[in-house]
Amino acid sequence: MWVTVSILAALFWAAFLAATVLPLSSEAALSAALAAGVPAAWCLPVATLGNVLGSGTTFWLGRCGKMEWLRSCCRVSAEEIETARKRIGRYGGVAAFLCFLPLLGDGFAIALGFMRYPAGRFFGLMALGKLLRYLVWIILHQAVAA
Repeated sequence: MWVTVSILAALFWAAFLAATVLPLSSEAALSAALAAGVPAAWCLPVATLGNVLGSGTTFWLGRCGKMEWLRSCCRVSAEEIETARKRIGRYGGVAAFLCFLPLLGDGFAIALGFMRYPAGRFFGLMALGKLLRYLVWIILHQAVAA
């Protein structure tokens, strides 16, 4: 029992950290947990929760950003910021769903946070994308392991 709990804790933290800007593979941790005999029905929610909370942290860090920083440090005009806001409004849902993508997902999460995309919508779409990604990974893992 303690071994299973330890594996699930490691899976949670690997998934959490992989959803930040750290170059980790939560899929490798998920495969290791499955190979160790931890049921997929336990791995799926643990990995998803860890990864969602990790992306949520990245989103929150984006929310801490200030528009003045873009204007003063990056010399971005008010018109360019408004254009970016409109694009986020139009494509933000797709970007939130695609937060599971390596490298791009972190950028999407921080940009959506910075541009003040609605948190509830972000978390719902981002969690759905991550859940589906892990579900597909588990199905593929079981097909290969069989």
